Amino acid sequence: MKKLRILLVTGGGWHDFAAGKKILTSQFESYGYSVEATEDLARLAAPLNGLDVLVFYTQGGALTDAQFAGVEKFVSGGGGLVGIHCANDSFLNFKDRADHTPWRKLLGSHFVSHPPVLWYKDTVTNAAHPLLKGLPPLDGTDELYQSDIDADCDVFLSARYQGKLYPMAYTRPHGAGRVFYTAHGHWPESLNNAGYALLLHRGLRWAAGDWPSEIKPLRWGVVGYGGAFNMGKHHLDHAVGAGMVAAGATDLDPKRVAIAKTDFPDITTYASLTEMVADPNIDGVTIITPHSAHKANVIEALNAGKHVVTEKPMGITAAECDEMIAAAQAAGKMLSVYHSRRWDNDWLVLEQILKSGKIGAPYYIEGAMHSFGRPGGEWWRDDKAISGGVMHDWGAHNWFWIQRMLTMFGPAKVEEVTGFFSRRVWHHVTNEDLGVAIVRYDGNRMAKFECGQLNPESLPKFRIFGAKGFIELYWGWGNRPKEKQGIISVYEYINGKPVKSTVSFEKVPSTWGEFYVNISNHLTQGEPLEITPEEARTVIAIIDTAHKSAEAGKSLPLL
Repeated sequence: MKKLRILLVTGGGWHDFAAGKKILTSQFESYGYSVEATEDLARLAAPLNGLDVLVFYTQGGALTDAQFAGVEKFVSGGGGLVGIHCANDSFLNFKDRADHTPWRKLLGSHFVSHPPVLWYKDTVTNAAHPLLKGLPPLDGTDELYQSDIDADCDVFLSARYQGKLYPMAYTRPHGAGRVFYTAHGHWPESLNNAGYALLLHRGLRWAAGDWPSEIKPLRWGVVGYGGAFNMGKHHLDHAVGAGMVAAGATDLDPKRVAIAKTDFPDITTYASLTEMVADPNIDGVTIITPHSAHKANVIEALNAGKHVVTEKPMGITAAECDEMIAAAQAAGKMLSVYHSRRWDNDWLVLEQILKSGKIGAPYYIEGAMHSFGRPGGEWWRDDKAISGGVMHDWGAHNWFWIQRMLTMFGPAKVEEVTGFFSRRVWHHVTNEDLGVAIVRYDGNRMAKFECGQLNPESLPKFRIFGAKGFIELYWGWGNRPKEKQGIISVYEYINGKPVKSTVSFEKVPSTWGEFYVNISNHLTQGEPLEITPEEARTVIAIIDTAHKSAEAGKSLPLL
């Protein structure tokens, strides 16, 4: 993927351009792109050579002949032009709209009107457009622009309002260059919409001429096909759903390998991981083995030149994670961790509530996952040497969620970790029956998570405190209060009083398959990796440090 050089032009009326400039610059830089941001239109009359894309998030204003000539020369000479939302309501000093102004001819459309801000879904109007491959369905709350477009615009997304479709995204050629326009982006919330941001990133690359002409499907395999909860089939089903090919499977049990062949008749089966990763027809593998085997399995596959996904938890210790990350960097291959619950239905709804700012930035979070039951003692998950301990299972999920919540509004540096682990009831296994970890972050923030097999009562999955409100969420199963089943309780502090509302998530589908859509898009189209190994490493570092804190009897800095 090319490291794009972008000139971002912002400014005008009716929109929060200061916030938009900050959001867009942050997004572009997160992709590794070089960004020059300006509100000075005189920059457009200066030399534009050395740039790949001009991005306009503007409204109104006026271009001089020299400024427009500079933009037109850049695009017609092979450069890229990207217009966001009100860019097609800009620079109307060029004659009038009915005469198809030069700016309108260059961008390909002009704004006519819009209804009040509303929630809407995008409709695919050209399924063959290359920017749609692997793009999730888009929806959000935004201004639905009603624009007039030129005939040479290839509209591939539209939105319906009062029975009529209006263009939401299109591309068009201009000379040797390329133009991309998206109607999304009225306010910070829509600029931060993950789907809209993904579309914009694709548009940037397309405009820069950095979009692959052909995308070959990845050939994927699984290691440990018949393991826990039939996860081998689960992973390959989602991989196939993302456009990959179910190409390989291996397991220590020949019966499980035979099941893989039944599930996927065209799959190639292998006697071992070593045999599988030696096959040049395999592009990547998913490791579904016991936790203590992750490090060795991952590193072997990376060293053989394969991209790797490993089931969570990434490893047992932070040191193991460091070795895996180093191996991926040395091999130049992708490494990710299957934190699929980033796409759980309750999390998808909770994430949007938090991003809306209803309760402000979280500063204290409590999480819990309890049950009551005697461990069987015959499963490797009950063996601490293999599983890592009571917190390595659901604790890995919960610390992932907690980290996401705390970093949603900026960095969250771990200052110290305190752990407590105990085995006082179920002595026939080596896993603890209770575990607690408390993490102190910079900015006087804190999080706590507890888990175990001694509490028959359901505690809230999360209690989240923000300066403007409070959120409570229960697990979707267990002995939870019936009145709190399937809902998120939100309390906003208004005029010194808590005002309660509830948001249901029961009818919102979980979209776990998006994990493999992201893996495919990352490897074939250069899109950002949703679950990085560094993020997964932080989760394990918190749990690992908590264990060492419990052993030392004191708080410790993060490993």
